[in-house]
Order: sequence, then C-alpha cells, then structure tokens
Amino acid sequence: MLNTAEGGIQGQIDLLRTIREKVIDAANDHNTEDDRRTIQKEIDHLYTQMESLAYEADYNSKKPLLADKLVRLSDGDLEEINRTKLNLITDAEYETLDNVYGPFSAFEEYSSEIISTNKMSGGINAERPVMSMDFSGYTDVSQINNVGINIGGSNYVFTDDTTKNYRNAYKISLGSTVSETLNNLKNRVGGTIDGMKLQIQNYISGASGTGGTGTSTSLIYHTGTGAGVSGTTIGGVTNLSGDTDLDAAAKATLTVNLSNVASNSGFRFNGVNFRVIDADAETEGTVDQTLTKGQSLKGSTNLFDYSFDGRNLTFTAKQNGDNYNNYSIVNSYTYYTKSAPVTTEYTAYTSFSGNIETVTPAVNPTTAFWELDLSGMTVENFSKEYAGKSLQFDSKAYKFYDSSLQPMLNGFEEDKGSRTAERTQIDINDIRQSVDNGQTLAAALQNALASANVTVDGDKVKFYSAYSGTYGNNSKVVFSQETVRHYDINFSDINVKIPADLYGKGFRAYCATDNKEWFNFVFTDGTDTYETAKLNIKSIEINVSAVSNENELVTAIYKQANPVLTGDNPKFNHHMRLAADLDKNIITLYDHRRFDVSKPPYNYQQRGAKIADGVAFKEEYDPEKRNFSVRDLVIQHTDKANMNIHIKIPQMTLDHIFDPLPLNPSTNFDYPVTTQQNRDYLLGKPKPPGILDTGLKYLLDAVTLVGAQNRRLEFTAENVTTEIEKLTASESVIRDANMAREMTGYTKHNVLAQAAQSMLA
Repeated sequence: MLNTAEGGIQGQIDLLRTIREKVIDAANDHNTEDDRRTIQKEIDHLYTQMESLAYEADYNSKKPLLADKLVRLSDGDLEEINRTKLNLITDAEYETLDNVYGPFSAFEEYSSEIISTNKMSGGINAERPVMSMDFSGYTDVSQINNVGINIGGSNYVFTDDTTKNYRNAYKISLGSTVSETLNNLKNRVGGTIDGMKLQIQNYISGASGTGGTGTSTSLIYHTGTGAGVSGTTIGGVTNLSGDTDLDAAAKATLTVNLSNVASNSGFRFNGVNFRVIDADAETEGTVDQTLTKGQSLKGSTNLFDYSFDGRNLTFTAKQNGDNYNNYSIVNSYTYYTKSAPVTTEYTAYTSFSGNIETVTPAVNPTTAFWELDLSGMTVENFSKEYAGKSLQFDSKAYKFYDSSLQPMLNGFEEDKGSRTAERTQIDINDIRQSVDNGQTLAAALQNALASANVTVDGDKVKFYSAYSGTYGNNSKVVFSQETVRHYDINFSDINVKIPADLYGKGFRAYCATDNKEWFNFVFTDGTDTYETAKLNIKSIEINVSAVSNENELVTAIYKQANPVLTGDNPKFNHHMRLAADLDKNIITLYDHRRFDVSKPPYNYQQRGAKIADGVAFKEEYDPEKRNFSVRDLVIQHTDKANMNIHIKIPQMTLDHIFDPLPLNPSTNFDYPVTTQQNRDYLLGKPKPPGILDTGLKYLLDAVTLVGAQNRRLEFTAENVTTEIEKLTASESVIRDANMAREMTGYTKHNVLAQAAQSMLA
C-alpha cells in the first residue's frame, strides 16, 4: 500500500516539476499570447493528471492519497505557533472558539443599561380668561341693532335683518327683547348667562365695521381632458453588507413621453395637476403646472422632483426605498377659471358699548422640567458619577467623557462612526476648566450642554421639555451606562523576569465578527521583527528592552500600541482600541463599535470578540502548523497487539496541495500563465516562495514521510528474514547436541549391559 502511495505522490512531483518548467517557459517574452494559451492548455492537462493520481491510487479498494480524518494540532505544534506562556489570560475557559485554537477568554459583550429615568413634571396647559359682557345698559332691543362685538378674534353683529351683508362679521338675529338677543348670542358662541351678563372663557372686545360697496370674484372648478399617458414607478432597495453602515441605494423613478399628447390635455400625479400645451397655444384658466412642448422645466412636489426636457417628463422620488413604487399617473386634470365679478353692498355696524370686564385672568402655560441638584458636588465627584455615561432628553443625546482620565476607557471621546444615534460629546475636563475660572458647576454644565431647554437655578440644572403644557409631563431625562466589548489584562502579577522573559511573547485579540482577523501584541527587544504580510494578521511590536517593572510595561504597551491602533494606516485603524489604568497596571482592549453585532449583516461568532494568551503568526501557512486532512493508516509491525505505528498521509488533491497559500485557491487553475502578474505569483517573484514551490514542498514532505515509513517496513521485513535464519541455525545446533547426548546414553547402556554379562559369565 505504501508503495502505491509513494508512487502516486512521486508521479505528482514529476508532473508539478513539469508544470513549473512550462510556467518558466511561458515567462519568456519570445512567446506570443497564442503560445502562452497553448502552454496553458498543456498545464491544465497536467493539473488534471495530478488530480487523477490522487483519486485513482488504489490498493485493495483503499485510497491512500485521499483523507479519512482531520488531524488537529498537537500541543507541541500549538506552542510553536503561540510562542508564549505568560499566563496573562487568567480566566481562559474555551479551548477552541469558532474553529480556532486557544485557549481563549471572551470579551465582555456590548450592553446599554438605563441607570435612571427621571420624569419631568410641572407642565400646565394654557387657559383663556373668563370675561363678562354686561347688556344691562341696553334698555330697548332696538339699541343693539347693528352693534358688533369681537369674541376670540371673530366679529359678531346683532341685526334685525339677516339678509344684510356685513364685512368680515357673523350675524346674530335680534330677538324681541335684549334677554332673548343675549340668549341668541350664547347659543352661537357658548358661555353662561348671569342676569344680563354673558360670561365666556375667551377674549372679548368691541368691534365696528364700515359699510360701502365691495367687488369679489371666485374660482370655478373644471375637469380637463386626459393626456393619454401611463406608467408605473420603478426602483427598489439594495442593502450593502459587511463592516459598513446599511444604505438604501435606489430611488423610484417614472418617465413619460409627452411629445404626442394633445395640446390642452393633462394628467394628475401625486396630487399635482399638469397640463401639456403646444408652443404659443392659448389656454383657459389656471392649473398647478403647465408643460410647454419644446421648453424645459424643473419643479418639485411634496414627495417627488420632476424635470421636463421639452419631450420627456421624469419624476424622481426624494427618498430612497420601494415605498414610492406604487405612484402612477391619473389621466385627468383640474383647472380653475374666475367667475364674473359680484358687487355687494355692506352695512356698517357700531361697537358694543356695554361694560366688558375680566372675571378671572388668563392662565399662561408652563413647561415641564426636571432638576439635577449639584449642591455640594465637586467636578471630581461629577466625573466619577457621569464619565462614560449617556444623557438623553427631548430627542437630544449627550455622551460624557473626561479627557483628564486618559488613558482610561472613560477618558476617551466616542469614536465616530460607531453607528449609535449621533450624540453631542461633552468633555468633563472642559467643565473642570470653567469651574477653575470661577463658574459654578451648574453653570459650566449648562454651557457644555448648550441647549435652549437647559437653565440654571443656583446649584440646580433644570432640563425643560420641548413641549409646553401637560403634554410635557411625559418627557423624561434618562441616564444610561454603556459597556463596550472589552477585556482587562492585569499585569500586576505577571511573575516573569522583565524584560528577559518577554521577548517574542505577547497576547492577541480577535475581531468580534471575523475569526480570521486578529491583532498580535508582541514584545521585542527592538532588533527582531514580527511583521507579517498577511492582511488579516495585524502584528504590533512593542519594544520592552528599557522596561524594568510592570508599570513601565503597561505604559510601554499603551504608548506604543495605541498610536498604531488609532493612526492613519487602515490595516490597523479598524475596530480594536486600547485603554489603560496605569495606577492599577491594567490594559483594556476594547471594540469601539457601540451596537449589537449579533444581528445581520454581521457574521456573529460563538462568543464575539475573544482574547488569547500568546501571539499567532501562521507566517508561511506551514501545513505542519495547521489542521489538515490525512489518511490515517495503522500498521502492526510486530507480533505484539499493542505495538503498531500510525502513518498519516496528507490528502494529495490539488485543493490540499495548494491550501497553505495565502489566497487559499481551490485549484491552481485560478492562475493562468497568460498574465504577467499570475506568472510572477506562480514563480514567486519578487518574493519567494511561489505557488508552485510551496506545492512542491508539500509533495516532497509527503513523499518523504511515506518513503521513510516504507523503508522502515522493508528493514523490518529484512530483520524478520535474518531472525528466521538465525532461529533455524540455533535449532540445528540444539538438535545435534540432543543427538550426541542420546548416543552417549545409548553407549553407556551398552557398556553396562556388556559388563553385567561378563560378571554373570
């Protein structure tokens, strides 16, 4: 079986070497493009032969070059990758997460917790005054004929002839008595009657109006002829996925051709009436919009913009999304013409002369509010209480931080683009400086909030609702505490020689949404480099050669790593951030995204962001330092049941031969030799090794493994033969010795018998 496997692998080696020769041949510029396409066909055929050797190698129905199990990294292999055992992650509890080897601890997950909800109160609705009109001064009903009064901004006239016209006034029929007339007014405007007084909760004053002649016209509604056009809006929404904000990309549109519609016809779209006319055509009446053929025009409705190029009219929704796809054209339109002028004779009226007085005054509305009492509180106490917390009221959001606390987590301004609702950032250190300059803490906080709805009353900060009256009593002032994904590393008890035991070691943190992306924080002496070309591995080197204790180590980590994480290089300035408590020797790694990544479009992992004790490079994607598929063969090489060997033959299909490569192609067919870039990539220019050399190394390692075990079995067979020969020779010697012994006894017996006979004789 091993001979079969070895022969198949050796055949693949020969084929791959031939492929490499042909790629080198294709790299010569004496070839034309047709030559290279011909070479590519030969290479493709050789790849097919390599794949066939893996699938067709067979011994007693066994396929030694096809895997039957997945081999995991051994502890030794893991140690070689991690290059550390500093015991920094003291509570590691996951041996593996997301198919990645640890051991790991998980970041504390993002959360936002409301810590206090403070309801506003004190809002009172406005009330009009209660006023009284005293009609007792009118002794005869004829005295109040053509008398006017204003109630709440409207004029009312008492009249004995309701056919009269009064300019801008309502008519109240004159009764047979003053009391009856007063009751007619009460029935019209409300209120209560007390003797000869009408009391009403409204503003009251006298009113008079002049008579004379007035001329007026009115608009007459007409329905016009339809334009004979049709259409339906089109569009929709396309969501972008990945590590970006969602964006609705499409707007609904509608385009209609108006070149052939009849002049003075029209249509209605989104409640707007359009009329189409030929150039210089006469029109009747007015319409919302007139489109003249051959003349361009742009305009807007409440939901759509439109543009006319003299022939085609295009509507475009002002907002994105498919909610506008159901708008369409109605083939009729409305226009208006003026009626004939009407002349009206108006009757003059005089002002009410009775007594008008206020019974109860008007009540002005008040706005609900909530007070934050800062009496006796210092800025330092305010910082301890509110740094890192959020404040929200009346649709306004604020986030407190204290830059004087940096590099601690609650000393940082919120990262932009964290997809929380936009919040005003308030630096408590600015408040501290204002207090140092003589302001009270309450006044400094009011200035920082910069809101018209915030005032100060001594040591109290008042937050007012945006709504007056009792409706504002439903408003709230809410304080929240956010916790971003983070993990604290305490270096106080690292218990190693500093810096001697740190070199080449460190820790790593994985992205919450991509287990192939992580940050290495590796300690160096300033001479070694641990950079890697793999884009998803971000190695940050920290020179600790001048570090002598834990505090200096934490300071070095923060001062050297933080500028890299927040710098201009997009490879490192991603989602991971660094904070530190230099007094307690604690480094805090955190993910700045302040939202839940457990929902689409993110590929949420088992435990989100995770952290491990040790740095992982996978620099060369060495197949000996990763999981790989193997054919696991058990061979009994002695006559002892418990003595056997395992031969793990790597899978020899193309996807595994080339799997260690950075781009992880399924086959090498992805790299045709027809382009210079692919040829260089295959051959490893300018930086070796190339794809082909990496695959060749994989094959040579495999054939060496199989060949060594094969030689071992051959030696075992030769040893067995030698043992048989030696055993046969030993058996012959023993048989000869036994025969001599028997002959000696036989001779002795004969001698004794002869002696006995002699004695008898």
